[in-house]
Amino acid sequence: MGSWHLSLRAERPVEGCEVGALAYLYQKSLKKKAGIPSEPPQPPPPPASEYELKFRWLRGPEAPLCNYAKCPVANNFSPLVWSGHARKNAVALQCVDDAMLRRMQLPQSSPAHAVFCSSGCLNNAWADRLAHSSGSDKGGDVAERAAGSGKGIHGEEAAADSRNSSDGSGSGNRKSRRADSLSSILRGISDNTENGCGQNNKGDNGDSALGAGSGWVEVCSTQAFTPKAADVGRRFRLECSAVNLDGSLLFGPRAIKLEPVLSTPPATPKRPVLAVKGASSGGGYRFRILSYNLLSEIYATQQMYGHCDFWALAWGYRLPNLLRELKDCAADVLCLQEVQHDHYERDVKPWLNEHGFDGLYKQKTREAMGRPGKVDGCAVFWRRSKFRLAEHYAVEFNACARTLAQAIAHSEDHEREILNRLMKDNVGLVTVLEVLLPGNSQQRNRQERRMGPLLVAVANTHLYSNKDFPDVKLWQCLSLIRELEQLVLARDLPLVICGDFNSVPSSAVYELLATRRVREEHPDLNEDALRVLPHTAQELSHALDLVSAYQSVAGEEPPYTNYTTGFKGVLDYIWCSQQHIRPLAVAPVPKEEALQKAGAALPNVQYSSDHIMLCADLQLGGTVNPQASHSHNHQMAQQQQQQQQQQQQLQPPPPPPPP
Repeated sequence: MGSWHLSLRAERPVEGCEVGALAYLYQKSLKKKAGIPSEPPQPPPPPASEYELKFRWLRGPEAPLCNYAKCPVANNFSPLVWSGHARKNAVALQCVDDAMLRRMQLPQSSPAHAVFCSSGCLNNAWADRLAHSSGSDKGGDVAERAAGSGKGIHGEEAAADSRNSSDGSGSGNRKSRRADSLSSILRGISDNTENGCGQNNKGDNGDSALGAGSGWVEVCSTQAFTPKAADVGRRFRLECSAVNLDGSLLFGPRAIKLEPVLSTPPATPKRPVLAVKGASSGGGYRFRILSYNLLSEIYATQQMYGHCDFWALAWGYRLPNLLRELKDCAADVLCLQEVQHDHYERDVKPWLNEHGFDGLYKQKTREAMGRPGKVDGCAVFWRRSKFRLAEHYAVEFNACARTLAQAIAHSEDHEREILNRLMKDNVGLVTVLEVLLPGNSQQRNRQERRMGPLLVAVANTHLYSNKDFPDVKLWQCLSLIRELEQLVLARDLPLVICGDFNSVPSSAVYELLATRRVREEHPDLNEDALRVLPHTAQELSHALDLVSAYQSVAGEEPPYTNYTTGFKGVLDYIWCSQQHIRPLAVAPVPKEEALQKAGAALPNVQYSSDHIMLCADLQLGGTVNPQASHSHNHQMAQQQQQQQQQQQQLQPPPPPPPP
């Protein structure tokens, strides 16, 4: 085998977003020329348990993102400006080393290269150098040399085009020679970019660490680093060495250079609230609930979301954005889907605990994808000042599938077919929350002795995603409903069901939830080749009287809750038992123009999930009159469109009245 190599990469650094170093030591293949080894074989590196990786993060001087002085975005470090979507008409960063800078008579930088945001800015810098060069050149001759450079991507004229081919063959030859000179520089750009003069996340071939007095200062020695506001606009260098357990150097150091640190990602715009008429009356206990698919890291890949910048898909970048959205919503109950297990334990749960929430988690019933913790699931959180946990239950659809297969299969092959069709590892999480009524503990105790505790059941689920399995989604939904019927009907418990149902409003899943049954002629039933669903319309029904919060308040579902390049539609819902709960208000989803400012689809540098958070204000108890609210739905939707400027911003719901 060949020589050793230390692979090292890191995402683009952004203020407030953790950037981690990914490194490992491996052995390259033996180099050969004409089939003959050109280097002596090397022993393999020791196992990872016999050495450790040491990291150094070094901060360099401030550096513009473009060395063309007139570039309008040279010192703008917003991710919105430097995303691939914002720069779709530009090209990759252009790198010019020290030798090229001397030829262009541009100021030399440290490190010894300059970065231009596009070939247009490089052309303009070259033209400016020609236009301002001193010496024996005459004014007209300078203009001739500048004329060939054209326009940059920012729409600026590089130089006057006052002299053209009419100046004679001599002038044309001079222009041709100088154009060739610039072309030779441009031809060398791609090689320099590959060698690390831009965002060289794979490392440069030098492998050497920076020496003393280079102007770089070590700021961190851990594997992960979170840039601060003072780091914005500065370049960083990451070094890694493989060190034996006795402290001696095994291999390295390896070094890579990163692009300048970008500023904090912009917050998503505040969303207005659409409220029903008379939302301020009716009494009861009021609370806000949200449902949000966070997009697990294991699914956030360039293959799935090629429109999004790679660094904007990293969990370290998306986490602050997602947490900021949760905080801005000011909800009292949070139903989250696609929460990765390791991120739940390390990031989401600690942050929400610190902000006054308790919660539960149920991961999917499958093995982790790679390292431990790389499996997603559902989480429910509640504000501990308003609720406390009374009961909780998990629904594993795989277990339901085994029970069904044993009951209806007429052979081992049939049972195997049923299990292969139904076992998709999806889960549901059901909590029963006790409302903490206003007042001191003695007042609450008297209220509970007189009326009993005020309880509400909250269910959260994530159904199977494949569009070619509508029968499986319907079976999963029906299985969840059967569990909820046993829990809430005998006790007359109020119920809220949130989740990513992966089903559009025309689906059998939606019809089952909204109408309590599914028509026998529904096309989704044609996919039930194994006959796992109930055979009659009476059996394919339920007794839960549910209403969609968005349908109840706005008169229709949102135009979309999932917005990707391949699909734009409604998959997420908030349902509640309308005999107990009155939907008061919902937050309409952002308009397409707002979503597309930061990218062609979701996720992008501003919206960090492919789903849009749903949020609703609900009234538990008091005067619950769904028929009255339904009669105003269409009229309220029209009035709200005409008076958008008067819509209130998303604020916490008003406190409940005293008992």
